[in-house]
Amino acid sequence: MIRRPILAVLLNVLVLGFASTAAAQETVAVMKFELRGGSADIADMMTSAIKNEVRQTAMTLSTKGGDVTLPDAQFVNDCDSLEASCLDPICDFMESSDVIFGSIEGSGEVKLGWYRKGSGMQRSLNGFVASQEDAGKLARRLIAGEQGMLVVRTGDELGAEVLVDGLGVGITPYEAELPVGSHTVQVRKTGFEDTQVRSIEVRQNETVSVDFELVAMAVGAGNPELVTWGWVLSGVGAAAMVGAVVTGVLVLQNETALSDEMKKLPTTENPKAVIDEANSIKSTGETLATTTTILWGVGGTLAVAGLTLVLVGYLSGGSEEAEATAFQFNMGVSGDGAMATMGWRF
Repeated sequence: MIRRPILAVLLNVLVLGFASTAAAQETVAVMKFELRGGSADIADMMTSAIKNEVRQTAMTLSTKGGDVTLPDAQFVNDCDSLEASCLDPICDFMESSDVIFGSIEGSGEVKLGWYRKGSGMQRSLNGFVASQEDAGKLARRLIAGEQGMLVVRTGDELGAEVLVDGLGVGITPYEAELPVGSHTVQVRKTGFEDTQVRSIEVRQNETVSVDFELVAMAVGAGNPELVTWGWVLSGVGAAAMVGAVVTGVLVLQNETALSDEMKKLPTTENPKAVIDEANSIKSTGETLATTTTILWGVGGTLAVAGLTLVLVGYLSGGSEEAEATAFQFNMGVSGDGAMATMGWRF
């Protein structure tokens, strides 16, 4: 009985150990750039841009990142190559599973490398950096992979929302870098039908242009769903009012029966029996009257609500057909009973 709790504790310790290891594997050190005649300002811009890109991923920045260049770390570890035997100890030294390093040339050329312990080089790429914008683009290429350009247009209809892989990214005319690979693109705009989803293939350093033709929603198309629900409510309301008419007729018949029963009192030999029968008829009449009132109120409310939905549904978008068609509905109660009339006027 004692072994199971112990096993559970050991299992929890192992799970926490694996979780800690997984968290450590997501830590990256952005090392200080080596200057080879290049500008320190460019090195600072590049380091800042890479850290910003890392922060937008699941990785965590190492606290030791940014203080040591790759050559300095290699000197400490007595190695001078970019092989695992040299870079793995550097990962340990930087307390990180990933290290990003680079150098700045006098021409403005930036050389970048990203190494992951146990997996080898993730990416190596070169680029020219003269501004923060250049640094940002190069950092995105390093962290997210190679990029291509996506251009989305919607002709003369500007301001349509652009969705890439189901997420809103901007409005047309739209132009932005996108990671190499397969993606989906769609645009939508109020008052226009949603476009079909298009599949695109983004290639490195190439531009993919996607042109959409927006189609305005048909005027007077109406809202079929509202119309359907409107007719359903109207039907239920009409049925309730028909029930109210029926119970109203029964109320009148009950009143007549009660009057006939009360006429028997002067001539009857058993007045108690007549009174009991009269009370029974009266009780039934009160129940029928209450039912009539409820059915009439509920039915009228549902009928009006339903007809409102029907009219709103037909008039959605300014339907000329709906405007030319009117629905007439009248209901009321007279001394002789209840009456409801309805019909279309064309």
